[in-house]
Amino acid sequence: MKISLKNTAMSIMLLILFGYASYSNIIARATTGGAKYVLLAGLAVFAVMANAKDMKLRIPSGGFPPYMVCWFLMALFVVSGITRVMFGSLQILVCIFFVLMCGSYEDWTDYSYNIAKFMLGIFIFFTFFFFVFPALYRVVINFYGFIPDGTMRGQYPYRAGISSHYSINAINISLFFIITAIRHISKFGLKLKFEKGYRLNFLLCAVSFVALVMTSKRGVLVWSMLAIAIAYIFMEKGKIGNIFKIVMVALVLLGVLSMLAENVEFVNNLFERFKVVGSDEDNSSEQRFVMWQLALSAFAENPVFGIGFWKYRELYNANLSAIYDKTGLHTSIDAHNVYIQVLCETGIVGFVIYISAIIFLLYRTISLLKKTDTANYRYKYILSLSLALQLFYIFYSFSGNCFYDMTFFYYSFGMALTYSVENKYKLNSLQYNRQVAVQ
Repeated sequence: MKISLKNTAMSIMLLILFGYASYSNIIARATTGGAKYVLLAGLAVFAVMANAKDMKLRIPSGGFPPYMVCWFLMALFVVSGITRVMFGSLQILVCIFFVLMCGSYEDWTDYSYNIAKFMLGIFIFFTFFFFVFPALYRVVINFYGFIPDGTMRGQYPYRAGISSHYSINAINISLFFIITAIRHISKFGLKLKFEKGYRLNFLLCAVSFVALVMTSKRGVLVWSMLAIAIAYIFMEKGKIGNIFKIVMVALVLLGVLSMLAENVEFVNNLFERFKVVGSDEDNSSEQRFVMWQLALSAFAENPVFGIGFWKYRELYNANLSAIYDKTGLHTSIDAHNVYIQVLCETGIVGFVIYISAIIFLLYRTISLLKKTDTANYRYKYILSLSLALQLFYIFYSFSGNCFYDMTFFYYSFGMALTYSVENKYKLNSLQYNRQVAVQ
């Protein structure tokens, strides 16, 4: 059997991307600080190898799309800013390079989903594993040297699984949930309805939803379901009947979870967390408000260019760490609102660039999705998945740290999906124009 160098290189590149994104906290704990640079360099090298034959990027006519230009400007702004954060800029540039390489390669999307599901599925496995074998969680505690947050001092080890924080576990599981859910409800999924792959995908989707509920992460659960629902509405071009289906599915899920809450502890824990939202018992919401006030105060003092990328962490350590972090373990706390933190660290200039990048990509994805014929189920699925990943990133940025954690790498995966379809449409248009010109 002939092995394709391009396919092998692309597979390794995707393994590095998803592996680094999902397991960065484990890598950081198990290796030296230089490991992250080696992995990012490896990602770039294998991206080049995947395109080694011609190295010609299929850039849409008129130059790079606006969202790519904005992300490139954001990287330059970060590295040339007050603090000259090289690694923050490097991550953005590597992601841009990844998108460019995928855009010049045709068939990478066909197996990227399976690689992503494999890397993300491990988190689901260990969520159930520690639910069944909680005593073995001592291995994870010994590895990190502390009890991961969100587990109630180890009482609910399955919430965090093998992650150092239950938020990381929930984000990885939610991404798996999004990938399988969009595949199930898309035309691509319907085409496979009578094949084994369809049933297996539905089972994996259901299992990932249960695992997500087990983490008790309210925001991640709500934002992922909302992202899937909105992507489905755009996929089906806003038909009233499909909106009604979404409402009915949501009501059924709520009803089932309500009944299970009486007898299933992790379901009851989730409902209890929703009940205290905004109350005095909700310590996480109270802390977020204080963190946002601190960031906005810093922005008011440096409104144009901000205080410098990743400088909020120093601000938190100096002002709030002694109040909220009694253990002294959390030295890299972000604001838990990307928009406020970007405004604080990069000022109005950086904020405008950042928001423009997000809006341009979102607009382009929706435009291509509307343009794509329903019969073209493959492109429908690719663009719907890209839209869902973008929406999850946008929504969760209101209460999470998506730009500053592993979620950004999966956002760049969504960007690459859109860019690939965009290039394909451009290429088909050029070929058609050439044929017309010859005739």
